[in-house]
Amino acid sequence: MADADEWTVVGAKSRRKMSGRSFEALQRAAVAGAQTAAEDAPGMTTERAAAAFERARREVEAAPFLPALLRALEPSTSDADDATNAAAADAADATDDANDAARRRAFPRPDAVVVLGLGSPSASLVSRYQLALALALAERFDVPRASVALYDPAFSPVDVALLTRVLGCRAMTREASDAIAGDAATPRTTPTMFFMPHCEAWLYENVLRAHWGRAGREAKPPLRAHSFCGNTFETYVERWATRGGDPKRPRRVLAAAGLIGDVERGGIAVEVDPTGSFDGRGAFNDTSVMVAGGAGAALPEVSDDDDDESP
Repeated sequence: MADADEWTVVGAKSRRKMSGRSFEALQRAAVAGAQTAAEDAPGMTTERAAAAFERARREVEAAPFLPALLRALEPSTSDADDATNAAAADAADATDDANDAARRRAFPRPDAVVVLGLGSPSASLVSRYQLALALALAERFDVPRASVALYDPAFSPVDVALLTRVLGCRAMTREASDAIAGDAATPRTTPTMFFMPHCEAWLYENVLRAHWGRAGREAKPPLRAHSFCGNTFETYVERWATRGGDPKRPRRVLAAAGLIGDVERGGIAVEVDPTGSFDGRGAFNDTSVMVAGGAGAALPEVSDDDDDESP
């Protein structure tokens, strides 16, 4: 993983008004000001952090954007239901194109949620809002709290106590997070929602690399079984449009943006708060829930100077 520990990047502007240059400057400024020492503020206790989180959770759950978002994330049926429906369609010798298209666009049901780059919930209101959304999404898909795993270098002892003892989630070690989003990340065998609010492009790139498959072979489960909630990948396309020769170009992020935008083949991009109605200090700015393609959406070959594409 990269040497910098400052993962959390928070934007305060609307994506619709943000140029690629402004987006990059915003990330640099947020990284420079990020909390790097996992220490609690004087007087901070688990009880105070829990009370502050509860207030933030109530605000998010009362916000108009949340029910609309949860309705848009219609989960796919189970494999067993898919098989039953397919057999019935074959017996009738008929295909309902509309239903088939809806099935391809149905949101993959995650069995786990991994939260990276959250920041410190005890120290940051934005982090508390984002944590509330992560838990709401987990509940939407019946993911138990024990299957919600989180890591950020900014987590303090109170943060860990809040996440584990109070909320029942799992705080990961740095080594465990490296296995998910580090330079040598390995693929997740469990369908997972990667909740990565305002993370840097290299973190998304590392996760995608692990699930991209190599030499024509897809990872198991395939990339389309996973989902992302984080910076809208299309923003990176705009940001890197004039920097094609840059060796730091996040090639898989850019390729995934194309798959996400291909709705006819199962791509999904649902903006979290499309109208900017939630006054949350940029907590959900430029944030979407995304799936890179559905059944039959082949991954394009991607190569770069840092990746060996050989079998």
